[in-house]
Amino acid sequence: MISTLEAQEQLNTKRGNRTIVFDEEYKGDKKRHRFRCSVCGHKWENTPNALKRSSSAGCPNCLKKNKHELFKAAPKAPLQNNTKLGHKYSEELHNSKVPPMPNLSSVNVLGMRKRIKTLEKEVSDILPHVKELQRIDEQRTEQLHEAMSKTWQFDMMAFILLPIWFIVKLIQDSSLEPYRQKKRDAVNKLYSVESKYKAMKEELEDLKNNKLWREERAEYIQHNNKRLRAMCSQMKLGGKKRLYYFRFRQNNQSYYKVGIMNSHLGHRYGSSYRLIDKIFVDVALTNAEEIERIILHTFKDKLANDSSLLQSAGGWTEVFTTDVLKLDTY
Repeated sequence: MISTLEAQEQLNTKRGNRTIVFDEEYKGDKKRHRFRCSVCGHKWENTPNALKRSSSAGCPNCLKKNKHELFKAAPKAPLQNNTKLGHKYSEELHNSKVPPMPNLSSVNVLGMRKRIKTLEKEVSDILPHVKELQRIDEQRTEQLHEAMSKTWQFDMMAFILLPIWFIVKLIQDSSLEPYRQKKRDAVNKLYSVESKYKAMKEELEDLKNNKLWREERAEYIQHNNKRLRAMCSQMKLGGKKRLYYFRFRQNNQSYYKVGIMNSHLGHRYGSSYRLIDKIFVDVALTNAEEIERIILHTFKDKLANDSSLLQSAGGWTEVFTTDVLKLDTY
């Protein structure tokens, strides 16, 4: 909601004067307020909407005074009836003197003549600039028409010369076609030679890598065979603990497990026993723990180290990704 000061400004703007003033806080355009007349000081109640819509809805006291003064200044006319009162006062009304109406042509209403002179002066000052703008607009229009005519000439020249250029280009292309074909053949041959060179280079690298791999593999197998022979020579049959080595499949991949136990594999692994694919070693040894420790230390780089393997039965720390004992040969 707007303030009382803003409501007063709106009321003054709508009525065109400042004779009516709010005498209490503004509550809304449709609610009744107490107003005060700045001319006579009279106070009355009304709504701001009514005061904004009608210029006659002003101070009641001033309206009565204005009507009384107009009635006094009005021309006297006979009463249009045959009553005694009409006959009595009709002659008196006709004989009364009416003040002459003022000559409105000689009155400068709200300084209109001064304002008109000011506007005429401003128009006389602006008129030369308007004429200059009209002249510039006409000049630019002429330049545009001239440019459009030149563009049309260029378009006609291009339309005539384009077929000639096309024929010359066609003749030139036909004469240079053999040389271009030789150039294309040479480029294709160069690309083929380059691709063959890259293929031979990759093949040579593969051969070198395979040779190194075979040498490393042979050395590794020889070294492991020595370890296995030394380990087999240390095995001592008998005892309560059994050394086992088997293959099992999990996650679509083969793994190899080594370990020791006091019972058979079915009792040791329970439901995980179904994962076992092939058993290579299951023998009782007096030094089973020592042999297991030698195997784990010798092939520690081949351990899977995956805690999800044989999770229900345990023993994932002794699982290898490859056949370290080289027993899976059939």
